[in-house]
Amino acid sequence: MNSKIITLTIAFLLLILPVSALTVDPRVTIGSNTQEPATNVTTTFTITNTGNQTLTNFQLSSTASSIHNIYFNQIPLNLTPGQQAIVTVGGTIPLSFDASTSQCIPSSFQIGNIAVSASTTTGTENISLPLYMQRANHLVFKDLDISVDEDSTSFDEGDDVDIKPGSDISILADLENTFKKSGGFDIEDITLFVEALDSELNIDEDADVDNLRPDRHSTEEITFDIDLDVNDDKYDASVYICGVDENGARHGDRVNGIFNVEIEDDFLLVRSVDAPHEAQCGSTINFRIGIENIGKDDQNDAEVLIENDLLHISERVTDIEVEEDDTETARLIITLPSSAENGASFFEISAQTDDGSVTDTQTATLTITGCGTTSARAQVSPQQPRQVTPQAQPVYTEQPVVLPVLGDTRVYATPVNSAQMSFRTSGLYIPFLILLILVVIIVILLMLRHKK
Repeated sequence: MNSKIITLTIAFLLLILPVSALTVDPRVTIGSNTQEPATNVTTTFTITNTGNQTLTNFQLSSTASSIHNIYFNQIPLNLTPGQQAIVTVGGTIPLSFDASTSQCIPSSFQIGNIAVSASTTTGTENISLPLYMQRANHLVFKDLDISVDEDSTSFDEGDDVDIKPGSDISILADLENTFKKSGGFDIEDITLFVEALDSELNIDEDADVDNLRPDRHSTEEITFDIDLDVNDDKYDASVYICGVDENGARHGDRVNGIFNVEIEDDFLLVRSVDAPHEAQCGSTINFRIGIENIGKDDQNDAEVLIENDLLHISERVTDIEVEEDDTETARLIITLPSSAENGASFFEISAQTDDGSVTDTQTATLTITGCGTTSARAQVSPQQPRQVTPQAQPVYTEQPVVLPVLGDTRVYATPVNSAQMSFRTSGLYIPFLILLILVVIIVILLMLRHKK
């Protein structure tokens, strides 16, 4: 009975005593992920009187930097119990305002707080809320693909990608500057990153990218391989880009996924090859080959193979037992043929599991000497490019070429050999002609005098 009286008394006191409560929205954001930098960007938030007294004399202020020019409109004069007011807050998003975080994630940023105060009959109510600002991001992945051992697929947010120890990975990213061509800005200092968040996977790759002009895109590639010692597990991984526009604002994009490392039941690695680097024709050489079982199952009938097609060598060690996470050494003796030729020769060394699958292959190089002949052909291996012998070129005798003179109407004399010059073209022709004329004149004069 007494407890009921106490409860009723407390309820009565709550009804008659003045209770004040001023509430606001949890946060306010000016702008959005599509808003370009501008002045007079506005949004709204709500103030609510949840108490039993009237609130009056509202005062609003902001701790944001003056560069944002924060202002308020529609501030209520008073709010009765249960009443709400929608207040407008506006400001400036400067050109230098970042569009993404330092981790290259498009985001809004807190620029300060909004303080709200109001008076009651018993005092003053105060409350604050965080003020954020956001602008459009303009450096994005237009397309993102991942290739695992030459098997390519798209890489989107949250995707699981199956990989194996030793897998060759290629990230192909199409990056785009989405600023409009007219009035947009170049994005500079762009870097593409690939990163695993677990140090066990040990992926930390990056590549510098050329500047991107507005409304342009560029395709970039990063390649790497997965460590052979990685554990069977799921690993968080990210591909992301960051860059800075001409105003100093940071832009970027990020795609997060999971690399799912799957270790096969049967998987052997060729860990080491111990063999001489040089040997003579017809000699015997010893190979010591270390193999490791990184699969989930023990191997009871594993094999190691050594092959050299050019020397017609194919040898193997069988019935090798290798427990999970253990290593074994296989020993082989190879006799080089006496008919071999001098030069480098390549041996393929493979590990084969119980089920007959070759899971790893390495190449060893041996220089063969002391043979009767030197190889006229080069053996091709994955480490040696094919050699091409240049073909002999025909020999030509260079002849002078006379080019025409275009647009020239002059006539040029053709030079001749002095032995071929005639008497008329010699230097004696003119004096002879003068002498001949004089002789003719004298003869004519004599003839005239004789007639007289």
